Amino acid sequence: MENFLNRKPYAFGVPQRDNLFPGEEDYFRANPSVAGMAAEDNAVILNPYSNLSDTERNAVAKNEASRVYMRNSHYQPQFDVTPDQRSFFKGTAYENNDQAMRETVAARLYSGDPSAGNGTEDQRKFVNGLHEASNANALLGRLMSNPYAPIDGASITRVDELGNGY
Repeated sequence: MENFLNRKPYAFGVPQRDNLFPGEEDYFRANPSVAGMAAEDNAVILNPYSNLSDTERNAVAKNEASRVYMRNSHYQPQFDVTPDQRSFFKGTAYENNDQAMRETVAARLYSGDPSAGNGTEDQRKFVNGLHEASNANALLGRLMSNPYAPIDGASITRVDELGNGY
C-alpha cells in the first residue's frame, strides 16, 4: 500500500486520479508508451502499464498538471515553436495543432523533459511563469488547508482578529 505521507502534491494543486475510467484503461493498455495524461475531469492520470521509475512518473505528473493549469487558466503560451521542435512532433496529433504543440513544449520544459530541447528565451520566460504560478498555488493550498501552519519556519502560530500573528 502506498504511503500517503511521503506522496508529494502535484503542481498547481491538480489531483491525481488513480481509478481509471474504462476508456482510459483501454487506451493505456493499448498504448503503454503514453505515460499519462491530463484527463477531461482535470485530474492527472498515469498509465499503470508504463514501466517508468518513480522519478519519471513524478515528472509526467508535473507535466500533465501544468497542462491542466494551462487548459483552465488564461495563461497559455503564444511563443514560436522552433523548427527542431516542430520536426519532433511531425506525424503526431500535435503536428497540425499549433496551440497544443506550444502547450506540450511548455509542459515538457516545465517538467524537465529533454524531448523539448533547451527552449527559446520566450519559451523559458513562459515556463518561469508556470513555476511562479505553481509556487503561489502551493503556498495558497498550504494556507487553505491549515491557516495556522508555520510557513518557512516562521514562529507565528496564531492570528488575532486584526490579522496580527503572534
